[in-house]
Amino acid sequence: CFYPPIRNLILWYLRTFRVKEEAQMERYDRSLRAAHATRLALSSRSVRTYSLWPQLSSVDVPVAIVVGESDTLHEGDAANMIVDQLPQGRLVTCPSSQYIHAADVLDDITRFLNSIER
Repeated sequence: CFYPPIRNLILWYLRTFRVKEEAQMERYDRSLRAAHATRLALSSRSVRTYSLWPQLSSVDVPVAIVVGESDTLHEGDAANMIVDQLPQGRLVTCPSSQYIHAADVLDDITRFLNSIER
């Protein structure tokens, strides 16, 4: 019973203060409205004590972390921290979140793949 009002508050906050790209906001809106509250609660409880950080240094394959320059929701510092922990991590910066979700990002991914094949 608490999820709908909280969801609406979160959507308002995202729309007002964090997400500048309309297409990205539409994706968040659609996802939050379609989410099943009970399943969300169960999922969050199941991963409450899990931390990825201790395992990152053991990933020994090339990994690209893709971020959008205009993305104000996902902090770039977190992406940099992840890349720093990955032995073969590389930050791939794209113009926006919308770009990351479009076919154009394939050029960036292809460049990354070509750079690791050499």
